[in-house]
Amino acid sequence: MTGTLVPILIAGIALAAAQPTLVPSVIGLVPNVSSLEEVRNRLGETPTVEDVSSGERVLRLCYVAERERDPTSLVFESGFEGGWSVMSEYALRTGLPKQIHSDACAKNKSVNRGLSISNRLRLGLSRNQAARLVGSTPILRSESRLLYQWRRESPPTPEQQAALQQAHNGVPPPPGTLIINVRLIDLRFDAGKLVEIRVRETEVL
Repeated sequence: MTGTLVPILIAGIALAAAQPTLVPSVIGLVPNVSSLEEVRNRLGETPTVEDVSSGERVLRLCYVAERERDPTSLVFESGFEGGWSVMSEYALRTGLPKQIHSDACAKNKSVNRGLSISNRLRLGLSRNQAARLVGSTPILRSESRLLYQWRRESPPTPEQQAALQQAHNGVPPPPGTLIINVRLIDLRFDAGKLVEIRVRETEVL
């Protein structure tokens, strides 16, 4: 399963490294592949939090640590790019985002301050430790943030061609159509320690 293909204009930006083969997953859940239903099947029932504050409709599923003194949260997101069903982003962080109240989050033993994503990034690492694990040059670097972005262009698969044709009332995509895969790893730091890991992957036309 993959996210909805979305016509979008991407601002030109220099990308510093080749795209990693696999997008980092968390607890076996992969952006642009796993659905929100799969998230629930893996981590349990939790309310769907709908947010339209940015002008776009976004659905989120939130999980928090079982231990009261552990502030770790894990939030999954799906929006227009994922057809509000395919997870396009997750954020592992210390504390909750301002859009979500703790009552909307289910407790789960897998969510804790020791949880790491598949490339071994975890909360509490130093900037140097986190940078070494990502292994690429960030497109944005500041004391509180390291932002990585990759872009890959490829012809649409037969499945993607069919989806594009259906989305355009049966008209097949023109020759030379390319699918742009955009991957993002956004790391936030506080007092030199990693406090948020946000991973996003989408496909756009």
